[in-house]
Amino acid sequence: MIHLSEIHPMLIHFPIVFTFIAWLLLLAALFLSESHSLRHSFLMTGLFSIILSGISAVFAATFGDMALDIAGQRGFKNPSIEIHQGLGIATTVVLALNACVVIYCLWRKVRMDGRRNLAGIFAFTSIGLIMVVITAYYGGYLVYGLGVNVLPVHP
Repeated sequence: MIHLSEIHPMLIHFPIVFTFIAWLLLLAALFLSESHSLRHSFLMTGLFSIILSGISAVFAATFGDMALDIAGQRGFKNPSIEIHQGLGIATTVVLALNACVVIYCLWRKVRMDGRRNLAGIFAFTSIGLIMVVITAYYGGYLVYGLGVNVLPVHP
């Protein structure tokens, strides 16, 4: 049976991939001409990826908080885990807020393919991507460098 501490590492790949895919698709949409039908496809797929990124980030952060509690119960005490937690919360807020803005704009039928609106969504997604990369770096260090919830804690 899967232990609760193993769910966060399984889920965390989804917001990472969805954010990166959204960024690439929006970048492609920015450089295609407005009359190009492929631009609309890139834009809509990118917006859908932003929504999936926000939703999956909330799930990953929820299970990350649980994994943090388990690491603490197992005796892991390191300031890096708190840095990762703080970054994870901030990143989740940015990705979820980006998803909410996109959902609201789609719901209100705001024209998203205009250069100005598209550039704004791209900029906010870029901030989210940078935050994802930094947070993932600290998470990777916790697992591969320190063995959090992987190796037994040695006092």
